[in-house]
Amino acid sequence: SIATSYLSVDKITFTRKMSVADINGTIFYTNSNTYSVSSGQPAFTNIPTITVPPGLVDGSTITIAANIYSPAYRTTTLTCFINGVSTASLSYTPEVSRWGSSSNTVTIKSGDVISFALSPPGYLGGGVSTGSVKDITLRGNIVDMPMISIANDPVWPPSI
Repeated sequence: SIATSYLSVDKITFTRKMSVADINGTIFYTNSNTYSVSSGQPAFTNIPTITVPPGLVDGSTITIAANIYSPAYRTTTLTCFINGVSTASLSYTPEVSRWGSSSNTVTIKSGDVISFALSPPGYLGGGVSTGSVKDITLRGNIVDMPMISIANDPVWPPSI
C-alpha cells in the first residue's frame, strides 16, 4: 500500500488491467437502471445483488450512492443490506417533486453479499405517489480493494 498522495517513478509496466483511484475513490459498481415503487406497495427488492470478492482488507469501507426521486414532502428510501442485515439507508425528501442524491458509507469484507430494497414514499393528499432510484454506485479506495479482483472482469466489478 502507498501511504502518500504522490508517487514518483521512472517506469511502470502494467501486465494486467487495473484501476487507479481518484480523490474520491474508484467506482467499482454502477447500476444505471431505474427502479420505482408506489405508495402502498411492499419494498421493491428486485435490484441485483453484489458479492464482494476475496482478498479484501478486513474493515474496508465503500460509499454507496444513488439518485433518488421523491414527491414533494415525501421520502423515498433505498436500504442497503449486507448479508441480509440492514446496514445503511439512503433517502431524499424534497420540498418539490424532484431527483436528489444521497450516500452512505459502510464497512465490508470479502464474501459479503450486498443487496437493496426500495421503500415507497407515503401517500400524497390521499393519493398514490411513486418514488424511484437510479445510478446506484459503490465507490471505494483502491488501497482497500485487491488488484486481482478488480482486474478479473466480470467478477468485480459486476456489470449491468
